[in-house]
Amino acid sequence: MKQYWLVLDPGTFLWVKGSKACAYSTIQHRIMRFSVTKKLNALVTDLLQIDNLYRTMLTDKDLSDFEIHGWVKELLSLGCAKLIPITKENKEVAVSLMPMLKVQDNLSYYKYTHNRQTDGCIMSNLHKLVVHLNGAQLGNNNWARQILFPKSLGVCDLDRASFFRFLYSMGYPHFLSEIVLVGCIWEYAEKKQLLEQLCELSTPISICCLERDFVTYMRRDLKSIYSKFSFYILINNYISDNRLIKDPQICYYFILSSEEDYEAAETLIVQYCLENYRLIPICTGKNLTFFENCIYLSEEELLNINLSKREIFAHQVINTNYFGVLTIAPDGKVYSGDMNEPAIGTIDESLYTIVYREMTEGHSWLRIRNQKPCCDCIYQWLCPSPSNYELAIGKPNLCHVKP
Repeated sequence: MKQYWLVLDPGTFLWVKGSKACAYSTIQHRIMRFSVTKKLNALVTDLLQIDNLYRTMLTDKDLSDFEIHGWVKELLSLGCAKLIPITKENKEVAVSLMPMLKVQDNLSYYKYTHNRQTDGCIMSNLHKLVVHLNGAQLGNNNWARQILFPKSLGVCDLDRASFFRFLYSMGYPHFLSEIVLVGCIWEYAEKKQLLEQLCELSTPISICCLERDFVTYMRRDLKSIYSKFSFYILINNYISDNRLIKDPQICYYFILSSEEDYEAAETLIVQYCLENYRLIPICTGKNLTFFENCIYLSEEELLNINLSKREIFAHQVINTNYFGVLTIAPDGKVYSGDMNEPAIGTIDESLYTIVYREMTEGHSWLRIRNQKPCCDCIYQWLCPSPSNYELAIGKPNLCHVKP
């Protein structure tokens, strides 16, 4: 009786959740779903045993079984596996490596270096600061919990001296790839000093503001200093006369809460031939149907997703939306990535203290889909990392797969 090795490709992930399973090829970007029947359960269990080197043995008799034959045929057609006849020469040669994440125990390492009073390169995890300088007349605290958006008026100005002490608390912040200033910078009391100090940095600086504030203030404040900054201009009012500027330093964020907003945004994009823009849905609490249509993932969308092995590994250990991001509120409180979780410190502490605390005690940078219902779903690691939307509306999964 002839024997064969069924060997899964090292770029193929095999996930089993109860009676459901799927194989996903990061090479072909194709997915195979199947039910784990009694016959297939033995084969799948065999494949997932690490010592078996991602292979299982089949015979002519196995392959003559209708169910097993069909299962193997589909794996082969999707490029997820190979079927290799066993000979004396290759009996032990046909092997593969299961895609398993091998991560240095960074948490233990950081605690060890912390106890030895060294930074252990922990600052390399910090990439971006989002700095809320103040509020804006048309700011919205609820929206600021979901997306990059100014807070409402009524908040104090961020203390400039304390912010820069915080920024330089670990020396020159060479580890930062961007600093984003949020609010109405033109109403910030120490605007001149702030901008001059920021210009001394090599770190790219962006200003995130409402379109109304940009138009109102920039017309009478055309200083050359602004040429050194990029702008994220937020548009959420489609009733007023929007006059947009096409500029490589400007990225327009169209905030959408309805189909009418979407149509108005599309009109502006075409009218001004915009290329640098983003369409960003928002949940108002009264537009759930629109919000679901924009944000919720369907099973069909997941079946057509294209992810690399590295991207799947990232989903398993970090939150790819917010890892490496700290958000500073006008009152000096510091949040890890977003403002939905309690603050992890203040700017009166050091950057190192905040980053160490988030890496060892926090819940934002390392928030992954390991909670119900996601942990029971075969698409667990194909889905994007949890976002602010989920925290803001109180739903752990924004999809139609696990309602």
